[in-house]
Amino acid sequence: MGSKHLLDNLTSHMTKSMVGFKAWKDEMLTPVAKLICNGFWRDRLIHQCLKDTPAEALVKSVSSSIAHVDIRWGELCNLVSDIYPLREPLTQFWDLKKMSFHKWKHDNPDEAAPQTRQLCLP
Repeated sequence: MGSKHLLDNLTSHMTKSMVGFKAWKDEMLTPVAKLICNGFWRDRLIHQCLKDTPAEALVKSVSSSIAHVDIRWGELCNLVSDIYPLREPLTQFWDLKKMSFHKWKHDNPDEAAPQTRQLCLP
């Protein structure tokens, strides 16, 4: 058993005992992680919303490839530390219309798509 695995097991209860964490994770962190850490959605965000802005390089610099939010504390910390500097640029440049596909105008977006209409980061 490696030390990282041992630490993950020791800290696994932390996220379960934090009041409001599950709602925050499901409603805010997971959609942003899908947007930033998934190659397709990140490329679409850069091309549609961030092209030729200072935020373009910032989003490209995100090293995390975690498109889901795991309960492992270490992975969660790495993900949040990657996403946190993007808080202001994403809020400033986010545009749902630019991110939507034409076929979504009358249908609901695909389940895999980031579901937020307005990007609100605490």
